Amino acid sequence: TSQLFPISMIFKKEFKMKKILYIFVIFSLFSIVEGENSIEKETRKAGDRIRKNFYHAWETGNWTPFLNDIDPKNFVFQFPVGQFGGTYKGKEAVQKMKNFAKANIAYKNRVTSYKINFIIVEKDRYTFTDKFKGVIGGHKIEGGNSFYFRIKNGKLIEFREFIGYY
Repeated sequence: TSQLFPISMIFKKEFKMKKILYIFVIFSLFSIVEGENSIEKETRKAGDRIRKNFYHAWETGNWTPFLNDIDPKNFVFQFPVGQFGGTYKGKEAVQKMKNFAKANIAYKNRVTSYKINFIIVEKDRYTFTDKFKGVIGGHKIEGGNSFYFRIKNGKLIEFREFIGYY
């Protein structure tokens, strides 16, 4: 009998976890895509703008448009590692994000090129992954990240970055 996903494929070296992830994402998208409602359309529009402002900041060092996208009363900031590692809320979150921006400016951390792998929008949530090339801490790197935004009234109320690989 034939199997849709033979178990023997899991053990083959050439079958990579990346393929499993893409298959999962594609099946997930087909199962949830029924058309965006008005909240999701607003989230997508604001999320696209905020994402573009974020990459503009990372490319140029001009963080002002992105920082202006933040709702300072309700903001949550989460970063996986280092001096910004942890989850912060309210004024502390806003200050951490501003310090994150200042550190990126000071260390001349820049993205020189990037590609968005996919974007998923559900209600007030906007998530996306990327592949990028750039300079961090004076070292050339290539990698990928995953980001999670929550958006309310066109403003960013939650920013979570999950470093994927370098």
